[in-house]
Amino acid sequence: MKLKEFIEGAIKESPIKILQTGILGKLIELESIENYLNAMYGIELDIEVKPVAQREGRFYGKGVLDSIK
Repeated sequence: MKLKEFIEGAIKESPIKILQTGILGKLIELESIENYLNAMYGIELDIEVKPVAQREGRFYGKGVLDSIK
């Protein structure tokens, strides 16, 4: 699915959780960067969203990621 479809679906699914985790701002920022590049340089990014297995990050373990869900 496209980035815009993912954002709209996430907001419909659980708007409070999206606002609490702060991910909504980051997703909207990513979408605005995509729109900026289109307006300024005439290029269009094709950002696809697909499920993948979660990995441990540098600053957090997989247990932390599971508890956020």
